[in-house]
Amino acid sequence: YRVLDLTDERGHLCGYMLAALGAEVIAVEPPGGSRARRLGPFVDDVVDPERSLTHFAYNRGKRSVVLDLTTDEGRHRLRQLAATADVLIESDRPGRMAELGLGHEQLAAEHPHLVYVSISPYGQTGPKAQWAAADLNVMASSATLSVTGDEDRPPVRVAVPQGYHFGAVSAASGAVVALIERARSGQGQHVDAAAQWTATLGTQAGLLSTGVGVVDPTRTAGGAVTGDIRLRLVYPAADGHVSITHVFGMPIGQNTARLMAWVCEEGFCDEATRDKDWVGYLDLLESGREPISEWERSKAAVEAFTSSKTKRELLEGAMARG
Repeated sequence: YRVLDLTDERGHLCGYMLAALGAEVIAVEPPGGSRARRLGPFVDDVVDPERSLTHFAYNRGKRSVVLDLTTDEGRHRLRQLAATADVLIESDRPGRMAELGLGHEQLAAEHPHLVYVSISPYGQTGPKAQWAAADLNVMASSATLSVTGDEDRPPVRVAVPQGYHFGAVSAASGAVVALIERARSGQGQHVDAAAQWTATLGTQAGLLSTGVGVVDPTRTAGGAVTGDIRLRLVYPAADGHVSITHVFGMPIGQNTARLMAWVCEEGFCDEATRDKDWVGYLDLLESGREPISEWERSKAAVEAFTSSKTKRELLEGAMARG
């Protein structure tokens, strides 16, 4: 598969993921290079488009071509590339590509096989389609910030910009699904990925709890609170802190079981604690069959365990134990 990646930092994770899956990805950059090249950090702190670690991190594995899409020649060359491509990804303002004569409908008329992927804050249509949005806007409007920060203070942004990464991941998934469908029909389609929508899903539906009569999670530094259950995600190490997704349930309960087996092996909890039903533990707590004090005791055992090891020791042990 050949992918034309016209995105900047708002979508370059999508092309990177497709490259990692084996696609030939060609980054189509404007004269002077993608604006991601001007984002730090830079190698040896030397500000240079060829030394941007942000650009390198998300664009390694791609080839690159420079096209000026504001010129007839640049647009003609892109159409030529589109004839040989399977997927085109763009993250421009909704409608901008159509203004250049390179929108989905225009390219689909010439190349009906092409899967056209658009990444934007709020989708290609609708009342917010033309709203400008930085990473902070995406994360706030998705309600993700309602669970970030101290519980008795205003919310804080997640340090590393990632709002658009949610949209890029959704776009990559959509591109793959569209290619599977094209194998049956021979037709491409338009994948419309909205970062706000995907970021909301990224909270693992916690922010949708009200709709099904469940208590909304609230923020607490290094964790979250759901009713009387306090989840802790940051623990001390001998030389700092580590983040552990120390929760229960079907997706992660098995990981917690492996963690507690390690805690027990090191002598920080008994076998009864180790062998709790970490997959079904939420039901035990909510039904009252397991007192909250037991959950607090388990967290204290994990804290004692992590405090006895360095961050490197904890990471290496976690990797070795899955």
